[in-house]
Amino acid sequence: MGQLEAYNAAGELLERVTTAPLSVGQIATLTIIRPAVDIAYVIAAGHRNTSVKLDNLQFGPQAWTTTGPLGTYNLAALPAGTYWIQATALGGNPPLDPLAARRQATVATGVATRDVDFGFATAAYHWHNQSNPVDVNNDGLITPIDALLVINEINLRGARSLVGSNLDSPPYIDTNSDNLVTGNDVLQVINYINAHPSRAGAPGEGEQSHPEAEIASVRWLAGADGRRRRSLGTVVCAILNIKLDQGETFF
Repeated sequence: MGQLEAYNAAGELLERVTTAPLSVGQIATLTIIRPAVDIAYVIAAGHRNTSVKLDNLQFGPQAWTTTGPLGTYNLAALPAGTYWIQATALGGNPPLDPLAARRQATVATGVATRDVDFGFATAAYHWHNQSNPVDVNNDGLITPIDALLVINEINLRGARSLVGSNLDSPPYIDTNSDNLVTGNDVLQVINYINAHPSRAGAPGEGEQSHPEAEIASVRWLAGADGRRRRSLGTVVCAILNIKLDQGETFF
């Protein structure tokens, strides 16, 4: 039989818990949780001269936990104070509320702290092409049109988080699967085409041919007025400023 005893600073016994009789190889967990921060030390031992082996002795406030199937959780025995609670989805689902998945909570002695809640999307990466990330329009080709679809979306609604939006897919405008649409998504396509020019879609393979649709037409240096643009049929490559570490600006 195992026994766990908690004492205060004056050496007074605060609480004692004991296991049921154990046979060889059996395991039991003993826990003492106090409403007040008054435990000075604990003694773990065998009961009535029996011998036990400790494999995981822990003490102090519980710093992490895992939610139940309904999303409930509990961090027991926290001393009074103010804490930041960080939530992480085990399945990689993106947070919705708050977007940082981090909330502040104040704990008072003897009072339960409630409603520290978090919201996560039930499914991730709606706007990312899992089979071919840079094939934005999902036609089996990688061409400048794929980059322009992302550019036009950013020009229309701005660079932003896609989480919580009702935007349809395809087009799969999140080429780097971070649930954002930004200039980085454009550069994913541009870099792929520059690295694989022989794999870009040729005329007659599913997309209309545009002689002026070279990749340079979407990778211009900013002009003096900051508003250089080129028309590509009904698609317009307008302002998209992407500031890189080297100080270059592409749009």
